[in-house]
Amino acid sequence: MVRWMNKGYFELTPLYGYYLTKLPSNLFNELDNSIKEIQSGKNNTRTNINGSQVENQYLINISDQFKHYTKNIASEYEKYTGEQSDILNAQFDDVWVNFARQNEYSGIHHHRGIYSFVIWYQIPYTLEEQEQYAHNGNYKRGDFLFHFPTFRKGKVVLATKPMHADKFKEGYMVLFPTSLNHAVYPFYSNDGTRISIAGNIL
Repeated sequence: MVRWMNKGYFELTPLYGYYLTKLPSNLFNELDNSIKEIQSGKNNTRTNINGSQVENQYLINISDQFKHYTKNIASEYEKYTGEQSDILNAQFDDVWVNFARQNEYSGIHHHRGIYSFVIWYQIPYTLEEQEQYAHNGNYKRGDFLFHFPTFRKGKVVLATKPMHADKFKEGYMVLFPTSLNHAVYPFYSNDGTRISIAGNIL
């Protein structure tokens, strides 16, 4: 079954949304080279971002071409939201790679700056393989979730929007405001490694 062919802006509330896009192959290959350097031991610049419960995180460098593409996606986001920022002159914060194994996760958090982005490089499972761990509507299958305030029956409540991250999402990038809380749930079905790239535009 073909999934994740949808691209573009998606609204969560009038104040929040995200932009989903397939990363061009040349930029994906650039990240591929960076990840292989880490795996070969050529890059050992380890970090720990946001107190994540992911043991292996490494800083990487990105090209001007990658920065230009990501800023253009941010500009597209602003066309839908009406936000106005000097995005083309914005700077990039650290960009890092997460190597998450079974049971590792990132709790609810947000980043600093204007926009954050996440790229799914490798996901070693399908939703079907994770379904047995999702019970009573709980998100226990490796999902990426947004958490945001919204109104329901006249009250402010905390809503969640899962992005069902499985191997069909490899190569996709999601961009969203840094103030938007999000979390990455653990996976359980195998002992593979989930690899993602994340960063911020300041």
